[in-house]
Amino acid sequence: MKLTIIIDQIANDLGGTEGQIVKLLQGLGAKHEIDLIIFQRSDWLEKARSWLPCTVEVIELGGITKPAFYLGLFNLYRRLRRNKPDVVHTFFPIANVVGVLMARLAGIKGVLGSRRDYGYWITPGYLKATQFSNRFVDSIVANSPQVGSFTVRTEGVPAERVEVIYNGVDIDALHRTGPNLALKAQLGIPA
Repeated sequence: MKLTIIIDQIANDLGGTEGQIVKLLQGLGAKHEIDLIIFQRSDWLEKARSWLPCTVEVIELGGITKPAFYLGLFNLYRRLRRNKPDVVHTFFPIANVVGVLMARLAGIKGVLGSRRDYGYWITPGYLKATQFSNRFVDSIVANSPQVGSFTVRTEGVPAERVEVIYNGVDIDALHRTGPNLALKAQLGIPA
């Protein structure tokens, strides 16, 4: 499968959405062809390029009133048209509008948006743009039933077009073989 993930920014992998995307990339990267498109550069991203199991491209958009925004839209469209992914999945407000619209314009068959919060980003302008772009998604993925219900209620999306996929948890990171008693022994503290 060819997957393109489009996100506004990734400043680190500690945030909820950002951490989930890194886990998704690590879980799918060896078996699938993944393209990560980000709209804003970050120091973390520059370091992570070397170990992320995908191609990474930064397409800076800038403000909607600037010519660079429209050049960025064209570059996004061209990249999607050239790569022809099977699925485009967008994250965060700008990508959920711009990424969705450019994916459909480029002829991508599977387009997913995502909602992962209670709409702190919603302004009247973003809401109208998001409601418009929602016409072009196949489904919106929410990370909880509550976020899904909020999306249905706030954005007017039909409930049957919202799917809940919970955040993943790295179970291996939770396993310990036993307590490390070396420091206690070193400090003279009984086990």
